[in-house]
Amino acid sequence: MKLKNILYTLLFVGLFSSNALAQKGGYSIHISIDGISDTLAYLAFYMGDKIYVKDTAIVEKGALTFENDSDTLKGGVYILAGQASNKYFDFLINENTHFSLKTSIDNLVEEMEVENSPENALFYSYIARLNKAQEERITFDKLLERENTPKDSIAYAHKQLSLINERVDSIRNTMIETHKGTFFSSLIRSTIPAEIPPLPLLPDGSPDSSQLWYLYKSSFWDHYDLSDDKILRTPEFTKKVDNYFDNVVFQHPDSLSVAIDAFIAKTEGTEDLYKYLIWDLTFKYERPKIMGLDEVYVHMAKRYYESGIDTWNNPTVVKNIIDKAHKIEPLLLGKKAPNLILMDTLNNLVQLYQVKARYTLVFFWEPDCGHCKKEVPHTKKLYTDFKDKYDFQIYAVCCDTSFRKMKRYITKNQLNWINVNGYYSASGDFHDLYDVYSTPVMYLLDEEKKIVAKHLLSEDIQLLIEDLEKRKE
Repeated sequence: MKLKNILYTLLFVGLFSSNALAQKGGYSIHISIDGISDTLAYLAFYMGDKIYVKDTAIVEKGALTFENDSDTLKGGVYILAGQASNKYFDFLINENTHFSLKTSIDNLVEEMEVENSPENALFYSYIARLNKAQEERITFDKLLERENTPKDSIAYAHKQLSLINERVDSIRNTMIETHKGTFFSSLIRSTIPAEIPPLPLLPDGSPDSSQLWYLYKSSFWDHYDLSDDKILRTPEFTKKVDNYFDNVVFQHPDSLSVAIDAFIAKTEGTEDLYKYLIWDLTFKYERPKIMGLDEVYVHMAKRYYESGIDTWNNPTVVKNIIDKAHKIEPLLLGKKAPNLILMDTLNNLVQLYQVKARYTLVFFWEPDCGHCKKEVPHTKKLYTDFKDKYDFQIYAVCCDTSFRKMKRYITKNQLNWINVNGYYSASGDFHDLYDVYSTPVMYLLDEEKKIVAKHLLSEDIQLLIEDLEKRKE
């Protein structure tokens, strides 16, 4: 792992653990690595989808010590990283923060010796057994990849791989159960895929497959302890959160908002996890990949910030989140678009609401914008093809203060749709009304001027209109 990708400041973490430095306890972690070439080492930890540096230590004769008498280490998975853009290994932090690790650069896992940390001893014993099983798998994987492998050899390889998997599952399950109540057990348990319970039966006795998705969704977090802050400081947790909300929960604002509230509620009482999830899931939907899911951002802003639940962030940060939600709420899909009353090239004020068309494209552009110059020819073709066919009109808002520059570009490119200038307005600042801070930006409106689509370009608009028209047939 490249060091530049893992070294983040602790400023962001401070949002969720502002009282960490006030705690007492201290830590002392002594590490020896035979053959290490670095002269400086970093103590880092996972936090969400990033890795943060907590401490540094000088390496002398292969040994280093991370030590602090007053600060604490919060539980989780930590990393020893070197200055040569590398990660050496992970280790666990729980209640005990005074221990030693000793190993060799040539065989970090198998030669690991742990003193005064039973959980790390378990952790490395487990990893070593997994590594051994993986080596065995490679032999049989290669056999299966080889051309012209005899059928009996293929069958044998599959059988051996199945036995290896069964053995690994048995090792994992035994260690989880034997060491129940430890962070090690909780961490290993979280690696188990969701197990779907038996499907209910239909009246004819056959499994009801329609319930499969619901059962999978309800069992997705069964192997995670969402009351434990330590899971936030593990490498896979945020990936699982993203997978859950991107691929398991139905991608509709209402479904997502309900699922997010239920998920966050399970973490109430934690010190950092609850705060982190509120923050992370708010900004996940500020600029979502799927059009229309910014409605979830509005929900989060109202539910957790405007309501006063968030008391830990800077008031200015909270205000900015709320203000952003108020700005984009009128621009959600299905909302009637804000009216614009802007001056055209003949110095007449033209109201957006007075444009009579089945579809109206509000197109924000600039004469000197490189992306706009690429987009205008496609938009012009869209206008030509759809103007009469689908009663399509374009209300193009120039975002440049120069009328002369605007007119010159319109004439040169023969743009015969409705052309207005955003700065000559009787309807307020178009930047705020339509959340326009870069160009090009497009909003597709229906006959009633309700927002059908936004932040798409002309080629996507074309496909969308054609699809909408097909649905009417």
